[in-house]
Amino acid sequence: MDLYANDLTDYIYQENNIDEKRALLLEVEAKIKRLMNRQEKRNLDLRHIGATQIEKIQDLIGTRSLILNRMFQTTPQEIKRFEAVNQLLYGLTRKLYHRMANLYRILIVLKIRLSMMTM
Repeated sequence: MDLYANDLTDYIYQENNIDEKRALLLEVEAKIKRLMNRQEKRNLDLRHIGATQIEKIQDLIGTRSLILNRMFQTTPQEIKRFEAVNQLLYGLTRKLYHRMANLYRILIVLKIRLSMMTM
C-alpha cells in the first residue's frame, strides 16, 4: 500500500478489520525505521537526515498515531492494559524524580566542597 496516498486516511477510518490495521501499522513502522537508517534505539540524532526525509518521517508518525487511535477499543481488557501501563509509567516517573533529586543533592554537596577548597 502507498503510505503517502491521499486516500490512506479514508482507508484507515473505513477499515474495520484489526488485523488489516495491524499489518498497515507494521508496514508504517518498518518504513519509519528504514528512513531513520536503522539508528540505535537510544540515538535520535537526526542531523544526518535531510528535510525531505524528516517530513516523510513526520507524516508516517502521524499515520501511525491515527492507526493506533483507530485500533483502540474501549474493552475492559484494553482499559486494564492501559491502567497497567499507566501504573508502570507512573512508577518509573517517580523513580526518575527520586534519582534526579539525589543527583541534585550530590551536586550541591560537591559545589560546597569545591567552594571550600578554593578558600
